[in-house]
Amino acid sequence: MLKPIHEWQPPYDLNKPTTGKGKIISQAIDYNRKLMEADVCLPLSISSDKERFGVDILQQTLLESITDASNVQRNRQRLEARMKGKSMKEQVGRAVKVGKKVAPDAIKAAAPHVAGMAAKKIIK
Repeated sequence: MLKPIHEWQPPYDLNKPTTGKGKIISQAIDYNRKLMEADVCLPLSISSDKERFGVDILQQTLLESITDASNVQRNRQRLEARMKGKSMKEQVGRAVKVGKKVAPDAIKAAAPHVAGMAAKKIIK
């Protein structure tokens, strides 16, 4: 818990913090990002007795990361398939099949409340 502990009134603008708590959170993020040499460092509060903070940006970041990782994997598989002599038609069929399996799971993990609606549209 970051001080001042009694001050918890999200949401906080961490790009231009105006409150003491916002400034402390922003400084903690910068410190931890430098310390861990992290590409992404997000504030998150999921306390059961206080208002949650950062969950939406975490979901968005996870979904973007899953999409990027999936694209990297598909490109690697495409290059490997080309080296093995597989046709472009076979590669596209494989990509479509994997996309139908991966996309609904990724959406469920990142945003459960919209997963059902989005998964139906992707599968169609």
